[in-house]
Amino acid sequence: MGKKKGTRSAFLCISRWFRGLCTLALSVLVFPLAVAVCLPCLLLAETARVLQRFGNRPGGDRKCVLILAGAKGKALHLARLFKAEGYTTVMAESEMYSFAGASFSNNVDAFHSLPTPGDNPQGYVTAVLDLVKEHNPDIFVPLDPRTVDLDIQVISLLPQSCFPLVCGASVFKELDDKSSFMAALEAAGIRSPKTQLVQSQQEAFDFLKGKAEHYVFKPVLYDNVSRTNIFPLQDLEELDRYLVDSGVSRSKPYVIQERLVGPEMSSVSLILNGEILAQSVGFSSPVHQTHNQVHCPEIETWIESFVRLYPKEIVGWITMDYMKSPLDGQYYPLECNPRLGTNFMLFTDKQGIIPRLQAAVDQARTSSGSGTPAASSDRTEQPTGIPAKSKTNASAGKTGTSAESSSCVARGTGMSPKGKAKASAGTSAKTSSQGGDKSAGIPASSQRRVIVPEHQQLYYVMNVLWVLVSSPCDLAMWREYLAIWWLGKDAVFSVWDPLPFLVLNFLQMPLLVVNYLYYNKPWNIVDYNIGTLKMI
Repeated sequence: MGKKKGTRSAFLCISRWFRGLCTLALSVLVFPLAVAVCLPCLLLAETARVLQRFGNRPGGDRKCVLILAGAKGKALHLARLFKAEGYTTVMAESEMYSFAGASFSNNVDAFHSLPTPGDNPQGYVTAVLDLVKEHNPDIFVPLDPRTVDLDIQVISLLPQSCFPLVCGASVFKELDDKSSFMAALEAAGIRSPKTQLVQSQQEAFDFLKGKAEHYVFKPVLYDNVSRTNIFPLQDLEELDRYLVDSGVSRSKPYVIQERLVGPEMSSVSLILNGEILAQSVGFSSPVHQTHNQVHCPEIETWIESFVRLYPKEIVGWITMDYMKSPLDGQYYPLECNPRLGTNFMLFTDKQGIIPRLQAAVDQARTSSGSGTPAASSDRTEQPTGIPAKSKTNASAGKTGTSAESSSCVARGTGMSPKGKAKASAGTSAKTSSQGGDKSAGIPASSQRRVIVPEHQQLYYVMNVLWVLVSSPCDLAMWREYLAIWWLGKDAVFSVWDPLPFLVLNFLQMPLLVVNYLYYNKPWNIVDYNIGTLKMI
């Protein structure tokens, strides 16, 4: 047994080195072409920035936003949106990511390194609070799921002038916990899959015995490894081995959830004052290296029902995943992540998201009478002045939908969940998007007020190149990714801000590959989306 395990470890080590060296070689080969494309853009961007300085508003009039997890692509994108509206943009990230692409962006006014949360949690909290004192931000946006508890500590100590764009601690924990989230849905009468909390191997074994193939087993809280290792179990021996490996316990609880089928979908919604301000729905995957926008009336209706019927106040971005029930063919939520999802990168600065967000923030502050909506922080857990949501018409969340409304149509791309099948051509996205779901009591005018993405497809160019190079004989894969490349745009590249693209692909990620190889850290995915290497 020990010899077999040692052989496997050696194989994984060799595999990591091979993948790492190939990644570095690909970066070296592509770098000259990238420089040739980015250099003229850089000169143009610098010229435009110099000219714009003469038209800038006085510094005293500028609002400020503080964004954490600056190594992530979505953090850079968010900074670009705020910067376009005249904000001072401040970003922070742990010391390991000092060479993050965002730190070289002309849309980021200040980029700070923070103590690594895992090594020095209290130092992390203190450093963030020091940034708040230094920059006096109007809006605070934490984005890293790994620092949730620490960010909640920070929020509890923020001054009233700083608006935390995130749910209050109690709401955040209820939504982030798969078990309590499903319980809240059931209590509110919102359609949800059967879910059982388990806190021991024996408890899980007893529940799954004889019916494991009908359920999936996953951790209650965010885990980037376990979330990609979810599959139906076929026999008792496999089940027993899987439960031992999982480490399920009272300190690491899991949920057993009824098995749903693909395609897996994902949504990200910006919610404030009980209203959906902006929303994107697209196909999902465990590793989001491409993003797209689709029209899915059933999911859009479900989200409307959730926002209307959930009894607590939601603040900020809510990301959810969905799959279909094999029994009734309807989409059911898998989980909720009360934070910004990567599909948000499909929005552009021309769509007015930040002005609308700022207006909603001002309204929330006025309603609370204290400068901050009560639900966004545990500083004051009192009513915000916003009427409580009614639990009437709870059946709206439970009702089925017609065959037409349950189809999800990709706008512009024609790509399926994996890009290998075309979306149904029989549904008109334009017609559907202009009509409300009358059965759910949602007026068409309400749906039109929700901002939807302008872009329909995003990708990360180095990931596309890696897929093509590593699959030379897979014609279907080539057709899929060439279509994504042709129809979409790179998620990071901007003519007016080209340096983050160069730094991410040819400095940040190569340095991380070298670091992980040198220290023999486990990894098997180069994730350009979140700007790191990870194991799945």
